Amino acid sequence: MLYLARGIEDRSFWVVQEFDGTLVETPWRIEWERNGYRLSHADSNDVSQLVAELGLFDSPEQAVERLRAVLG
Repeated sequence: MLYLARGIEDRSFWVVQEFDGTLVETPWRIEWERNGYRLSHADSNDVSQLVAELGLFDSPEQAVERLRAVLG
């Protein structure tokens, strides 16, 4: 299961995954842009470009929900 974790900066979030009862950091990030939140992948610019096609989200929670749906 994927969860939202607050990042160090305002309006910056990490996506973490539960593994054996422990939350583990993933390479997924959610950051505020001028008109909403955007998903990105810290380890791959190519993956970041692909998920950029999902557009902007009104909230970081919506971004995580969409990521869950895409990843299955």
